Amino acid sequence: MNSIIFKALTGLAIIPVALFALSGCGGGNFGSGSSNSSFGEGLSGNYSGLSQSGGGMGGIQSSVLRTTRETYPMIETSFEIQDIKGNPFDYIANNVEVTWADSRGAATKFPAFFDGGTTWRARFTPTSSGRYTVTAITLNDKPITVTNKGKTEFNVSGPAQSGFVRIDTSDKTRFVYDNGQPYYPIGHNVAWGNGTPGDITSMFDKMGKTGENWSRVWMDAWDNKNLDWGGDVQKQPGSGNLRLDVAKRWDEIVQSADKNSIHFQFVIQHHGQYSSTTNPNWDDNPWNKKNGGFLNTPEEFFTSPEALALTKAKIRYIIARWGYSPGIMAWEIFNEVDWTDSINHKHADEVGAWHEKIAEFIRSQDKEKHLITTSSQLSLPIWKSMDYLQPHLYVSDPLAAYAAINPQKNGKPLFFGEVGPNEGLDSDDGTWLHRSLWGSLMSMSSGAAQYWAWDTVEKNNLYDKFQGAVDFLKLSGMPKSKGLQPIAPIIKTSSSGPLSFGPGAGWAAPGAVKLTVTSRGVKETDKEFPAYLQGNSHHKDFPSADFAVNYPAAGTFSVGIKQISASGAKLTISIDGKSVKDTDYPGDGKDRGINTRVTVDVPAGAHTLRIENPGVDWLVISDITLSPYAPTLEVHGKSNKSELYLWASNRQAADKKPVTGTIIIPGMPAGNYEANWLNTSTGKSVSNSLITVKADGQMILQTPEIATDMALYVKKQSGK
Repeated sequence: MNSIIFKALTGLAIIPVALFALSGCGGGNFGSGSSNSSFGEGLSGNYSGLSQSGGGMGGIQSSVLRTTRETYPMIETSFEIQDIKGNPFDYIANNVEVTWADSRGAATKFPAFFDGGTTWRARFTPTSSGRYTVTAITLNDKPITVTNKGKTEFNVSGPAQSGFVRIDTSDKTRFVYDNGQPYYPIGHNVAWGNGTPGDITSMFDKMGKTGENWSRVWMDAWDNKNLDWGGDVQKQPGSGNLRLDVAKRWDEIVQSADKNSIHFQFVIQHHGQYSSTTNPNWDDNPWNKKNGGFLNTPEEFFTSPEALALTKAKIRYIIARWGYSPGIMAWEIFNEVDWTDSINHKHADEVGAWHEKIAEFIRSQDKEKHLITTSSQLSLPIWKSMDYLQPHLYVSDPLAAYAAINPQKNGKPLFFGEVGPNEGLDSDDGTWLHRSLWGSLMSMSSGAAQYWAWDTVEKNNLYDKFQGAVDFLKLSGMPKSKGLQPIAPIIKTSSSGPLSFGPGAGWAAPGAVKLTVTSRGVKETDKEFPAYLQGNSHHKDFPSADFAVNYPAAGTFSVGIKQISASGAKLTISIDGKSVKDTDYPGDGKDRGINTRVTVDVPAGAHTLRIENPGVDWLVISDITLSPYAPTLEVHGKSNKSELYLWASNRQAADKKPVTGTIIIPGMPAGNYEANWLNTSTGKSVSNSLITVKADGQMILQTPEIATDMALYVKKQSGK
């Protein structure tokens, strides 16, 4: 992720914003670099072994091989072709395919791939136990004589596994496995490593042990993972040759994903390759004409017939070599295409057409029908052929953005594929990650929000932050629940505490913003709240923010500020139209980080508070805090007519003041319910009780003592 922020609000456009030198996805000079189990039905599944035996070539049967909705581990055959003419990576000139048949004679073709010298291989994931035989090998649809055949007959046995990830046909905003069990993605990015064996797989091993079942890996050049960039390919730009040393690196990654029950997004292209401004790698691109390539500008990538043909050839090779794997959740065809020169220069229609062509091509070649996605603004014309939506988000506090997600507005699954604080990713001790993870679990998104900074997870050993969430999903059965909707709880505590929230975007231009702040937080709005409060230079983009508030008692309103532009800025705070504080921040010739807070006193009752910047240029807001303003418990959750899931967080946790309270959930059907409170760090049960809901429909929950936060799941009991 480059230094950007996205915000999604109930199907509205997601708007990108460039930030100052923040960590995020991008080129090799960016903040996340590298250092280096399944947990129940519906979340992941392990793969068992199989036995192999030699055998000869049999006759061809023409019928459909896939007969079940489960899978077994991959089987592979190899052979040599002595007289291939032309480029073995060119699937048009050399379309080598292998036909596999099961013991009933049902058969299908899968593409083979070149593996150096005269060697070719074909891989296949069986869908039932029994004997599988290679019955034919063809070149351009004609039988071909091969030599040095490897195994051609396989006896497949053992327990069937969950299979590939699909879209749930009964709820098109959710995921399921081939066997019909729900798949709820939870994990974090591992986009690149240090270019050595084991750098990514060692992290996959740790993720598997904590039950993470999702990740995202880039095909990039700086850590030796791009098939057509660097190495020998660098000497022959645009030749259509691919790097077999890189292919072997990907073999290791894909095998590790399968072993650890991780389903990852295989990111084929990234924005820096075709950007001259944002995390630019264009100057090093072998297809760049100045490097001996054939593209004059980055924009030509999306329109050049030669670039399209070579890209298709690379993708065909990717599918042939790794398309067997259920560990690949989806082909992500482009990371943040909105940061390419084509989008910057207003060629979104060309980028959209390219996405359509690539998606169509993948579906024509991928026999296993993996999902297809991309990552960018939701407003770009690139999503029509995508199976699910994948925005990215970098903000101080993401909960407002998570609460606003509603995949049903789009009719497709949606979850954040990258998230993180908009600064200080490397210094996160797990506090931001923990809050983000639990807040996203309680949202309507189709999976957890996926943390970007894998190097921070590795350096600070934050893998255990996922354990409690994984255990909660397993014990509560939440991924199986249907018809969940956000709750609007009534929260009662003996005292009030501070209510804090952060901007939901970065450099956005929504005009003046008006927000209503209740004791439960900021009400949903159709305008995002940017972090950059603009001065006179761009005043019309974001001139002011108004906050409609209602203080239960006299308190304070404060604005956290974390950066000032080189030209300087000024913060003015008004109450009911009267300016009560002006704070000037003179420029000193360079953008500078600060950590300061401006506070004003606010009388009890209803007021309109305004912040604006009459200075020269921007300032960056970290948070808005009202105190005392809200119950000391913050609650997020969702429910249906028989189940409830919520997360309760102590607003006074930093002061080490445990709190108890009463949470009232209206609209629950009368009956008996079992309530289970869990420790979010360990996933262990804290208390279990029976609750009776009367005819008034109010579920009344008495919380245990909460030091930091706890999670709750409630199930309606049948019978007496």
